[in-house]
Amino acid sequence: DNWLYNAKSGKRVRRIDGKWVMETTPFRGQWGIAHDDFGRLYHNNNSTCLFGDQVAPNLLAGNAGVNLKTPEYIQLGPNNTWPVRVTPGVNRAYIAKKNGYPEDTLDPKTFKLLTTTASAGMAIYRGTNFPSDWLGRGLVGESVVNLVKVIQIDDSDGKLSGSHPFGRSEWLASSDERFRPVNLYNSPDGAVLLLDMYHGIIQDKTFMTSYLRDQYLSRGLDKPATGHGRIYRIRYNAGKLEAPLDFEKLSGEELIKLLAHKNGWHRDMAQRVLVDRGDASVVPMLEKLVGVPGFPLGSINALWTLEGLGKLSPKAVNAALASKDTKVLCSGLWASTKLAAKDLPAVSAAIFAITPNSDEVKIYLARALGPLGTPEAYERLAQLIQNDGTKPFVRAAAFSGLDTREVAFKTAAGSKLTDKGLIAWLDQGAGASVAAVSGEGLKGDHLVSFNRGKALYSGVAACFGCHGADGAGIPNLGPPLDASEYVNGPPERLSRILLHGLTGPITVAGQKYTPQADMPGLAMNPSMTDENLADIATYVRHEWSNKSAQVKAEVFTKTRAETKDQAGRPYNAATLK
Repeated sequence: DNWLYNAKSGKRVRRIDGKWVMETTPFRGQWGIAHDDFGRLYHNNNSTCLFGDQVAPNLLAGNAGVNLKTPEYIQLGPNNTWPVRVTPGVNRAYIAKKNGYPEDTLDPKTFKLLTTTASAGMAIYRGTNFPSDWLGRGLVGESVVNLVKVIQIDDSDGKLSGSHPFGRSEWLASSDERFRPVNLYNSPDGAVLLLDMYHGIIQDKTFMTSYLRDQYLSRGLDKPATGHGRIYRIRYNAGKLEAPLDFEKLSGEELIKLLAHKNGWHRDMAQRVLVDRGDASVVPMLEKLVGVPGFPLGSINALWTLEGLGKLSPKAVNAALASKDTKVLCSGLWASTKLAAKDLPAVSAAIFAITPNSDEVKIYLARALGPLGTPEAYERLAQLIQNDGTKPFVRAAAFSGLDTREVAFKTAAGSKLTDKGLIAWLDQGAGASVAAVSGEGLKGDHLVSFNRGKALYSGVAACFGCHGADGAGIPNLGPPLDASEYVNGPPERLSRILLHGLTGPITVAGQKYTPQADMPGLAMNPSMTDENLADIATYVRHEWSNKSAQVKAEVFTKTRAETKDQAGRPYNAATLK
């Protein structure tokens, strides 16, 4: 869609008319990001191999007045790992039932990691060298236990699911403890490129336990390795390799042909070069390709190349809306939301003509109807919500397309609008006000501590990686901090959590959360002072909707002394009371 997305970020960027533009986007993952042929994004976190967005980027983010809190992504496949060597060099391998913990980190019989703790960068295979059944599979590095996991991704009417295709083994695994697969890419020749950091130490210092430090030192992993990392090309011997092309020397017509190439790298690069050139003479050829049947990938890429050039027209969108291919049709509906308001009447008839027999199409149709802003569009949207509003994302997509039109839609929908949740969203969106300024109303030492804590939260302490920049939490990773009784309650309890960590399940504001990994404490990090921890506590207690008092360093000093025997053992909800 011509935007640049980062992992561990809630922003996307794009160059428009010579200037970089930044927009808000859902926060995604920690270490890597990839996309499939339709443009859906994939990401992960330490303890989850792969998440997949089930809808197009920002499709549900069109109405800034309300945070829908609708998770767009789903876990794909299991998080089990099958290393080929014993793996004691895991940060919290000491967490074991024999040591009094409720679960094992390592298999007590094989001493191998049971589930991922260091998922890294990934790729969605879109090449031509591997066998055809590899298309669309996810490849994910696990940098601590020296392997690359493959996840079979299936798409059933827009619903993603994942599975592990190799039983109790991995596609690629090494007995070399310095093998650190940190990222993977589709290669220009149709194969896969693997980036191996090849380094002894992989854990950042902020959360390194004394146990792991001893593991590194005992095997000399703190010493320099041979070389400075490796890049491997992984190819299928029986498959062909694409010949090199100098894209800068190709004509516009030659690049347009490559938009339908079977190798995903070629399609991506052709789109990028065409957009970068800004040559308007290719527009008629691109519009023609959108409507060519039998080449859905070419149609999709041509459509978004036009959008990237700023030349997206009703003609091109209507061609996509007439397609028999579901993904092309959904792309057309998605693209219609990018048209200027003056162009929307020219695509209304094509949108109204769609009979949504697919659940996936219903989502994109719900998103596209609202911006049309006509009585007929509102009537059709109300009917769609009445019939299918309980299906995943339909209601959220409808609301996303009604920004500034909430009152008009409610009036037009009349008695057909019975969804109380949607009505609440519409009322909230219609009366949305500008959010309060961060730290507003604070003065003196409280404000100074707040600002220091804010920098630590999104910097060295990396709290936002699990709890989100908006404090709303991240599914499967960290519960919300906004309106949390654990944040706004007694400072002494919060200090115990920050010092020694927390394990789930935990109930916050009446909702139960079961993160897939423990929250690590910061007591064992010698660089994190009591003042630092107090600043973080002060920040989270007065950010977002929280309005609680400042926490002083003395609270952490006292708690540290009183809980010295905790020794890195995380608390749970029961032991915190």
